[in-house]
Amino acid sequence: MTCCTKAFVIAVFYFASSYGVVCADKQPSEEYIAIPFDHDELQAILKSINSGEFDDDKVVDVLPRLVISCKPESTRSIGIAALLRLHQRDPQIVRPYLSRFAPLIARAKRIQEVDDICTMLLEMGEKPDEVVAVIEKKFDERDEDDFFANGKMAALLLKASPENAKIGAWFEEQVRHEDKYHRLGALSAMSYAGDAGKPSLPIINRRLHDESPAVRVAAASAVWRIEGDAVTAVPILLATLDVEGETYRNRPSGISEWLPDHRIVAVGALGEITKHKKEIAQALLPLLNDDDELVQFMTLRSLARLNERGPGIVEAVRKKTNSQESLVANEANETLKRITADEPR
Repeated sequence: MTCCTKAFVIAVFYFASSYGVVCADKQPSEEYIAIPFDHDELQAILKSINSGEFDDDKVVDVLPRLVISCKPESTRSIGIAALLRLHQRDPQIVRPYLSRFAPLIARAKRIQEVDDICTMLLEMGEKPDEVVAVIEKKFDERDEDDFFANGKMAALLLKASPENAKIGAWFEEQVRHEDKYHRLGALSAMSYAGDAGKPSLPIINRRLHDESPAVRVAAASAVWRIEGDAVTAVPILLATLDVEGETYRNRPSGISEWLPDHRIVAVGALGEITKHKKEIAQALLPLLNDDDELVQFMTLRSLARLNERGPGIVEAVRKKTNSQESLVANEANETLKRITADEPR
């Protein structure tokens, strides 16, 4: 995997929960003129947002282009990553543009477009009525094999209408599905459902012991995010760190897409559970020497979020600043700044 590919996978995984690359349409839409994104420009903007030094004029320029065009989709995903980071810093910058996604979803031919947009709306906690109406229509016309995007659509609809029995029944059907990818898609999406997912907790809990480690991670993450049940979630997540990585697709075959193994997802979830940060941080330390640099990267990011300075943590992170992998070294430097911020100089 090239360095550029790794950077793309990491950015999309962490910021937008959307992975992989698909080909852009060869012909522009009759209604929309595709405005090609400057990939390097978006990467630079994403980096500047992360550092808190972004240029507002550039951001204002990118947002309209993002909602007008989704070509090429790989670059658009980075644009959505930038939007999510902007929302975390200042929701007012992004909110005025949300309703403009309705026509984009309506004309979407590739399920990734729907998946990315639903992910963004769920992350932002926004449910514009006109977008929800389009998603509802899309969901009624869904392809059952598009398990991840279907799950995201269902999660958005359930949050918009928690009493929607049809959506609740669909989730339960998917979580019981014999195909692990369907279970995985539904459980991953359920993590976004909040209180609306509570009626499904009994069936989610049964998947904490699923034969697939990826499904177990998704179930534990959902239990934590829906109910805040760290006592249940943490042991499951920690136990999967010692299980060989299970790489899986999140789209039907024929579309070239790849997800990191379940350990990266588990490490990301563990980084949110700060009430158990001492135990979690110590358990994550060995992963800084994992053979997979993406596992190292996400471990560093989670250690930064936990902000724990227990025995050996600062020293281990400092050592990774000398990594030959630039992604790991850069992240180690950022993590080191975070966990030593209030130490005397």
